[in-house]
Amino acid sequence: MRKTRLIALTLGVGGVLALGTSGVFAADHAEAPGTQADSAADISDFYAWHTADDKVVAVIDFAGLAAAGDPATYDADVLYGIHIDNDGDNEPDLDVWVRFGQNGAGEWGVQVVDLPGGALNHHWTKNVVASPDGRFLYVTVGSNSNVGENGTAAEEGRAAIWQVDPATGQHRIFASGLRNPNGMAWAPDGRLWTAVNERDEIGSDLVPDYMTSVQDGGFYGWPYSYYGQTVDERVKPPRPDLVAKAIKPDYALGAHTASLGLTFSAVNALTPAYRSGAFIGQHGSWNRNPKAGYQVIYVPFDGATPAGPPQTVLTGFLSADGKQAFGRPVGVAINPSGDLLVADDVGNTVWRVSGR
Repeated sequence: MRKTRLIALTLGVGGVLALGTSGVFAADHAEAPGTQADSAADISDFYAWHTADDKVVAVIDFAGLAAAGDPATYDADVLYGIHIDNDGDNEPDLDVWVRFGQNGAGEWGVQVVDLPGGALNHHWTKNVVASPDGRFLYVTVGSNSNVGENGTAAEEGRAAIWQVDPATGQHRIFASGLRNPNGMAWAPDGRLWTAVNERDEIGSDLVPDYMTSVQDGGFYGWPYSYYGQTVDERVKPPRPDLVAKAIKPDYALGAHTASLGLTFSAVNALTPAYRSGAFIGQHGSWNRNPKAGYQVIYVPFDGATPAGPPQTVLTGFLSADGKQAFGRPVGVAINPSGDLLVADDVGNTVWRVSGR
Protein backbone atom coordinates (compact mmCIF):
# COMPACT_ATOMS: atom_id res chain seq x y z
CA MET A 1 0.00 0.00 0.00
CA ARG A 2 1.33 3.42 -0.92
CA LYS A 3 1.47 6.13 1.68
CA THR A 4 0.41 9.74 1.39
CA ARG A 5 1.16 12.44 3.91
CA LEU A 6 -1.81 13.95 5.71
CA ILE A 7 -0.89 17.37 7.09
CA ALA A 8 -3.33 19.25 9.28
CA LEU A 9 -3.60 23.03 9.19
CA THR A 10 -5.70 25.62 11.00
CA LEU A 11 -7.13 28.70 9.33
CA GLY A 12 -5.41 31.89 10.39
CA VAL A 13 -6.81 35.32 11.13
CA GLY A 14 -9.04 36.46 8.28
CA GLY A 15 -9.63 32.89 7.15
CA VAL A 16 -6.74 32.70 4.65
CA LEU A 17 -4.03 30.09 5.10
CA ALA A 18 -0.63 30.29 3.42
CA LEU A 19 1.54 27.19 3.41
CA GLY A 20 4.86 27.59 5.13
CA THR A 21 3.35 29.52 8.04
CA SER A 22 3.23 28.23 11.60
CA GLY A 23 -0.16 26.58 10.99
CA VAL A 24 1.11 23.00 10.82
CA PHE A 25 0.24 21.24 14.04
CA ALA A 26 0.00 17.54 13.18
CA ALA A 27 1.01 14.99 10.61
CA ASP A 28 -0.20 11.47 9.92
CA HIS A 29 -0.45 8.96 7.11
CA ALA A 30 -3.42 7.88 5.03
CA GLU A 31 -3.41 4.72 2.99
CA ALA A 32 -4.26 4.48 -0.69
CA PRO A 33 -7.42 2.53 -1.58
CA GLY A 34 -7.80 -1.20 -1.22
CA THR A 35 -7.35 -3.42 -4.25
CA GLN A 36 -8.21 -7.00 -5.07
CA ALA A 37 -4.99 -8.01 -3.37
CA ASP A 38 -5.92 -6.12 -0.20
CA SER A 39 -9.67 -6.38 0.14
CA ALA A 40 -9.43 -5.76 3.87
CA ALA A 41 -8.53 -2.08 3.44
CA ASP A 42 -10.20 -0.31 6.32
CA ILE A 43 -12.96 2.27 5.93
CA SER A 44 -11.75 5.52 7.45
CA ASP A 45 -12.41 9.24 7.02
CA PHE A 46 -10.99 9.28 3.52
CA TYR A 47 -8.76 7.57 1.06
CA ALA A 48 -6.02 9.21 -0.96
CA TRP A 49 -6.04 8.16 -4.60
CA HIS A 50 -2.97 7.99 -6.81
CA THR A 51 -2.20 8.03 -10.51
CA ALA A 52 0.21 5.59 -12.15
CA ASP A 53 3.16 7.87 -11.39
CA ASP A 54 2.23 7.82 -7.71
CA LYS A 55 0.87 11.37 -7.48
CA VAL A 56 -2.04 11.85 -5.13
CA VAL A 57 -4.87 13.55 -7.02
CA ALA A 58 -8.00 13.05 -4.94
CA VAL A 59 -9.45 12.49 -1.54
CA ILE A 60 -12.67 10.57 -1.04
CA ASP A 61 -14.96 10.46 1.96
CA PHE A 62 -16.18 6.91 2.54
CA ALA A 63 -18.37 7.78 5.51
CA GLY A 64 -21.44 6.67 3.55
CA LEU A 65 -20.20 3.09 3.19
CA ALA A 66 -22.26 1.19 5.73
CA ALA A 67 -20.19 -1.97 5.63
CA ALA A 68 -17.14 -3.11 3.74
CA GLY A 69 -18.10 -5.46 0.94
CA ASP A 70 -21.56 -3.98 0.30
CA PRO A 71 -21.47 -2.15 -3.06
CA ALA A 72 -25.13 -1.15 -2.68
CA THR A 73 -24.20 1.24 0.11
CA TYR A 74 -21.11 2.69 -1.54
CA ASP A 75 -21.11 6.48 -1.26
CA ALA A 76 -19.85 7.36 -4.74
CA ASP A 77 -19.52 11.07 -3.99
CA VAL A 78 -15.96 10.85 -5.27
CA LEU A 79 -13.58 13.35 -6.71
CA TYR A 80 -11.14 13.96 -9.52
CA GLY A 81 -8.86 11.26 -10.81
CA ILE A 82 -10.13 7.96 -9.50
CA HIS A 83 -8.35 5.07 -11.19
CA ILE A 84 -8.55 1.46 -10.09
CA ASP A 85 -6.32 -1.34 -11.37
CA ASN A 86 -9.00 -3.85 -12.34
CA ASP A 87 -6.91 -6.26 -14.40
CA GLY A 88 -3.86 -6.81 -12.22
CA ASP A 89 -1.28 -5.16 -14.48
CA ASN A 90 -0.27 -2.59 -11.84
CA GLU A 91 -1.52 0.25 -14.06
CA PRO A 92 -4.70 2.25 -13.49
CA ASP A 93 -7.56 1.47 -15.86
CA LEU A 94 -8.26 4.91 -17.36
CA ASP A 95 -11.03 3.97 -19.73
CA VAL A 96 -13.48 2.03 -17.58
CA TRP A 97 -15.33 2.75 -14.39
CA VAL A 98 -15.58 0.07 -11.76
CA ARG A 99 -17.86 -0.27 -8.79
CA PHE A 100 -15.72 -0.43 -5.65
CA GLY A 101 -16.76 -3.01 -3.11
CA GLN A 102 -16.83 -6.79 -2.79
CA ASN A 103 -19.52 -8.54 -4.79
CA GLY A 104 -20.96 -12.00 -4.25
CA ALA A 105 -18.10 -13.57 -6.18
CA GLY A 106 -15.55 -11.97 -3.90
CA GLU A 107 -14.39 -9.52 -6.58
CA TRP A 108 -13.40 -6.01 -5.55
CA GLY A 109 -13.70 -4.35 -8.92
CA VAL A 110 -16.75 -4.76 -11.14
CA GLN A 111 -16.66 -3.06 -14.54
CA VAL A 112 -19.60 -0.75 -15.12
CA VAL A 113 -19.00 0.89 -18.52
CA ASP A 114 -16.34 1.51 -21.16
CA LEU A 115 -15.36 5.16 -21.56
CA PRO A 116 -13.66 7.01 -24.44
CA GLY A 117 -9.90 6.48 -24.46
CA GLY A 118 -7.51 4.98 -26.97
CA ALA A 119 -4.08 5.89 -28.34
CA LEU A 120 -5.08 9.53 -28.76
CA ASN A 121 -6.45 10.49 -25.35
CA HIS A 122 -5.82 14.21 -24.88
CA HIS A 123 -7.83 14.97 -21.73
CA TRP A 124 -7.57 11.55 -20.15
CA THR A 125 -8.82 12.19 -16.61
CA LYS A 126 -12.31 11.07 -15.59
CA ASN A 127 -14.45 11.94 -12.60
CA VAL A 128 -17.61 10.38 -11.22
CA VAL A 129 -20.35 11.25 -8.76
CA ALA A 130 -23.51 9.36 -7.89
CA SER A 131 -26.96 10.90 -8.07
CA PRO A 132 -28.41 11.74 -4.65
CA ASP A 133 -30.72 8.71 -4.87
CA GLY A 134 -27.87 6.43 -5.96
CA ARG A 135 -29.62 5.38 -9.17
CA PHE A 136 -27.16 6.89 -11.67
CA LEU A 137 -23.49 7.77 -11.97
CA TYR A 138 -22.39 10.97 -13.70
CA VAL A 139 -18.99 10.78 -15.42
CA THR A 140 -16.90 13.58 -16.92
CA VAL A 141 -15.09 12.94 -20.21
CA GLY A 142 -12.81 15.69 -21.51
CA SER A 143 -12.24 16.61 -25.16
CA ASN A 144 -9.60 14.96 -27.32
CA SER A 145 -8.14 18.28 -28.51
CA ASN A 146 -7.93 21.98 -27.78
CA VAL A 147 -10.64 23.14 -30.20
CA GLY A 148 -11.51 20.12 -32.31
CA GLU A 149 -8.38 20.09 -34.46
CA ASN A 150 -8.16 16.29 -34.33
CA GLY A 151 -11.45 15.84 -36.15
CA THR A 152 -14.99 14.97 -35.22
CA ALA A 153 -14.43 11.23 -34.95
CA ALA A 154 -11.83 11.78 -32.21
CA GLU A 155 -14.44 13.63 -30.15
CA GLU A 156 -17.12 10.94 -30.16
CA GLY A 157 -18.67 10.81 -26.69
CA ARG A 158 -16.25 13.41 -25.37
CA ALA A 159 -16.38 16.98 -24.01
CA ALA A 160 -19.38 15.79 -22.09
CA ILE A 161 -20.88 14.49 -18.88
CA TRP A 162 -22.31 10.99 -19.18
CA GLN A 163 -25.19 9.58 -17.19
CA VAL A 164 -24.58 5.89 -16.46
CA ASP A 165 -26.84 3.23 -14.96
CA PRO A 166 -24.38 1.24 -12.81
CA ALA A 167 -26.68 -1.78 -12.72
CA THR A 168 -26.83 -2.24 -16.51
CA GLY A 169 -24.01 -0.08 -17.94
CA GLN A 170 -26.50 1.76 -20.14
CA HIS A 171 -25.49 5.36 -20.65
CA ARG A 172 -26.33 8.59 -22.44
CA ILE A 173 -24.85 12.05 -22.87
CA PHE A 174 -26.29 14.17 -20.07
CA ALA A 175 -24.65 17.45 -21.17
CA SER A 176 -22.19 18.35 -23.94
CA GLY A 177 -20.01 21.17 -25.24
CA LEU A 178 -17.97 21.10 -22.01
CA ARG A 179 -14.33 21.19 -23.15
CA ASN A 180 -12.77 19.54 -20.10
CA PRO A 181 -15.17 19.07 -17.19
CA ASN A 182 -13.47 17.93 -14.01
CA GLY A 183 -14.85 18.28 -10.48
CA MET A 184 -18.56 17.64 -9.99
CA ALA A 185 -20.77 18.13 -6.96
CA TRP A 186 -24.43 18.32 -6.04
CA ALA A 187 -25.58 21.69 -4.74
CA PRO A 188 -27.89 21.83 -1.72
CA ASP A 189 -30.82 22.54 -4.07
CA GLY A 190 -30.19 19.25 -5.89
CA ARG A 191 -28.57 20.59 -9.08
CA LEU A 192 -25.39 19.09 -10.49
CA TRP A 193 -22.44 21.50 -10.88
CA THR A 194 -19.08 21.03 -12.58
CA ALA A 195 -15.76 22.87 -12.91
CA VAL A 196 -14.61 23.16 -16.54
CA ASN A 197 -11.22 23.96 -18.09
CA GLU A 198 -11.67 26.11 -21.18
CA ARG A 199 -9.61 26.40 -24.38
CA ASP A 200 -6.03 27.58 -24.91
CA GLU A 201 -3.89 29.56 -27.36
CA ILE A 202 -5.83 32.82 -27.57
CA GLY A 203 -3.89 34.72 -24.94
CA SER A 204 -3.26 34.81 -21.22
CA ASP A 205 -6.66 36.27 -20.40
CA LEU A 206 -8.91 34.05 -22.51
CA VAL A 207 -10.84 31.88 -22.01
CA PRO A 208 -11.84 31.81 -18.31
CA ASP A 209 -12.30 28.43 -16.73
CA TYR A 210 -15.68 28.24 -15.05
CA MET A 211 -18.07 26.49 -12.74
CA THR A 212 -21.64 25.99 -13.83
CA SER A 213 -24.83 24.18 -13.03
CA VAL A 214 -25.42 21.42 -15.55
CA GLN A 215 -28.72 21.17 -17.41
CA ASP A 216 -29.96 17.84 -18.70
CA GLY A 217 -29.49 18.00 -22.47
CA GLY A 218 -27.62 21.29 -22.22
CA PHE A 219 -24.95 22.35 -24.74
CA TYR A 220 -22.20 24.66 -23.46
CA GLY A 221 -20.52 25.78 -26.67
CA TRP A 222 -17.32 23.81 -27.17
CA PRO A 223 -15.68 23.90 -29.64
CA TYR A 224 -17.73 26.39 -31.65
CA SER A 225 -18.17 29.12 -29.05
CA TYR A 226 -17.34 30.05 -25.49
CA TYR A 227 -19.26 31.81 -22.75
CA GLY A 228 -22.48 31.46 -24.65
CA GLN A 229 -22.39 32.90 -28.15
CA THR A 230 -18.78 34.15 -28.39
CA VAL A 231 -17.69 32.40 -31.60
CA ASP A 232 -14.24 30.79 -31.81
CA GLU A 233 -13.22 31.63 -35.38
CA ARG A 234 -10.54 28.92 -35.39
CA VAL A 235 -13.15 26.16 -35.56
CA LYS A 236 -14.11 25.09 -39.08
CA PRO A 237 -16.71 24.55 -40.32
CA PRO A 238 -18.74 26.84 -38.04
CA ARG A 239 -21.99 25.67 -36.49
CA PRO A 240 -24.23 28.71 -35.96
CA ASP A 241 -27.12 26.40 -35.06
CA LEU A 242 -25.20 25.05 -32.05
CA VAL A 243 -23.80 28.45 -31.11
CA ALA A 244 -27.36 29.80 -30.94
CA LYS A 245 -28.29 27.33 -28.21
CA ALA A 246 -25.01 27.42 -26.23
CA ILE A 247 -25.62 27.99 -22.51
CA LYS A 248 -23.58 30.68 -20.78
CA PRO A 249 -21.79 29.30 -17.69
CA ASP A 250 -22.76 30.52 -14.23
CA TYR A 251 -19.43 31.72 -12.84
CA ALA A 252 -15.96 32.54 -14.24
CA LEU A 253 -12.93 31.20 -12.33
CA GLY A 254 -10.14 32.96 -14.22
CA ALA A 255 -8.28 32.13 -17.42
CA HIS A 256 -6.00 29.09 -17.33
CA THR A 257 -6.41 28.53 -13.58
CA ALA A 258 -6.94 24.80 -14.26
CA SER A 259 -9.83 24.65 -11.81
CA LEU A 260 -10.20 20.94 -11.12
CA GLY A 261 -11.69 20.12 -7.72
CA LEU A 262 -15.19 21.18 -6.70
CA THR A 263 -17.18 20.54 -3.55
CA PHE A 264 -20.00 22.36 -1.83
CA SER A 265 -19.69 23.44 1.76
CA ALA A 266 -21.44 21.89 4.76
CA VAL A 267 -23.20 23.22 7.84
CA ASN A 268 -20.15 22.40 9.97
CA ALA A 269 -17.44 23.40 7.47
CA LEU A 270 -14.47 25.42 8.73
CA THR A 271 -16.00 28.66 10.08
CA PRO A 272 -19.45 30.27 9.54
CA ALA A 273 -18.01 32.44 6.74
CA TYR A 274 -17.49 29.29 4.63
CA ARG A 275 -20.80 27.48 5.06
CA SER A 276 -22.83 28.66 2.09
CA GLY A 277 -20.85 28.21 -1.10
CA ALA A 278 -18.38 26.05 -2.99
CA PHE A 279 -14.66 25.27 -2.70
CA ILE A 280 -12.57 24.93 -5.87
CA GLY A 281 -9.08 23.45 -6.18
CA GLN A 282 -7.10 25.39 -8.80
CA HIS A 283 -4.22 23.32 -10.11
CA GLY A 284 -2.58 26.32 -11.77
CA SER A 285 -1.68 27.50 -15.25
CA TRP A 286 1.03 26.14 -17.51
CA ASN A 287 0.61 28.64 -20.34
CA ARG A 288 -0.20 31.98 -18.73
CA ASN A 289 2.00 34.95 -17.87
CA PRO A 290 1.80 35.72 -15.01
CA LYS A 291 0.78 32.35 -13.64
CA ALA A 292 -2.70 31.93 -12.19
CA GLY A 293 -4.35 29.47 -9.86
CA TYR A 294 -2.17 27.37 -7.50
CA GLN A 295 -4.68 27.87 -4.69
CA VAL A 296 -7.97 26.80 -3.19
CA ILE A 297 -10.76 29.34 -3.44
CA TYR A 298 -14.24 29.68 -1.98
CA VAL A 299 -17.18 31.04 -3.99
CA PRO A 300 -19.97 32.34 -1.76
CA PHE A 301 -23.56 31.59 -2.74
CA ASP A 302 -26.76 33.47 -2.05
CA GLY A 303 -29.27 30.66 -2.06
CA ALA A 304 -28.71 28.73 -5.28
CA THR A 305 -26.61 31.41 -7.02
CA PRO A 306 -22.94 32.42 -6.79
CA ALA A 307 -22.74 35.83 -5.14
CA GLY A 308 -19.60 37.94 -5.04
CA PRO A 309 -15.94 37.49 -5.93
CA PRO A 310 -13.99 34.33 -5.05
CA GLN A 311 -12.15 34.24 -1.74
CA THR A 312 -8.72 32.67 -1.29
CA VAL A 313 -8.72 29.95 1.37
CA LEU A 314 -5.42 28.12 0.86
CA THR A 315 -2.42 29.58 -0.94
CA GLY A 316 1.39 29.57 -0.88
CA PHE A 317 1.82 26.75 -3.41
CA LEU A 318 3.84 28.94 -5.79
CA SER A 319 7.22 30.58 -5.16
CA ALA A 320 7.35 34.38 -4.99
CA ASP A 321 8.99 34.61 -8.41
CA GLY A 322 6.44 32.23 -9.90
CA LYS A 323 9.09 29.80 -11.12
CA GLN A 324 8.57 26.91 -8.73
CA ALA A 325 5.40 25.09 -7.66
CA PHE A 326 5.70 23.67 -4.16
CA GLY A 327 2.30 22.06 -4.58
CA ARG A 328 -0.71 22.04 -6.91
CA PRO A 329 -4.25 21.55 -5.56
CA VAL A 330 -6.47 19.02 -7.31
CA GLY A 331 -9.41 17.35 -5.54
CA VAL A 332 -11.22 18.94 -2.60
CA ALA A 333 -13.69 17.48 -0.12
CA ILE A 334 -15.34 18.25 3.21
CA ASN A 335 -14.99 15.41 5.71
CA PRO A 336 -17.62 14.54 8.36
CA SER A 337 -15.84 16.75 10.90
CA GLY A 338 -16.18 19.81 8.66
CA ASP A 339 -12.50 19.94 7.67
CA LEU A 340 -11.50 20.81 4.12
CA LEU A 341 -9.35 18.11 2.50
CA VAL A 342 -7.13 19.14 -0.41
CA ALA A 343 -5.23 16.70 -2.63
CA ASP A 344 -1.87 18.05 -3.83
CA ASP A 345 -0.29 16.12 -6.71
CA VAL A 346 3.09 17.87 -6.56
CA GLY A 347 3.61 17.66 -2.82
CA ASN A 348 1.98 14.19 -2.79
CA THR A 349 0.11 15.43 0.22
CA VAL A 350 -3.44 15.68 1.49
CA TRP A 351 -3.87 18.96 3.35
CA ARG A 352 -6.53 18.97 6.05
CA VAL A 353 -7.69 22.51 6.81
CA SER A 354 -9.67 23.07 9.98
CA GLY A 355 -11.46 26.13 11.31
CA ARG A 356 -10.80 25.10 14.89
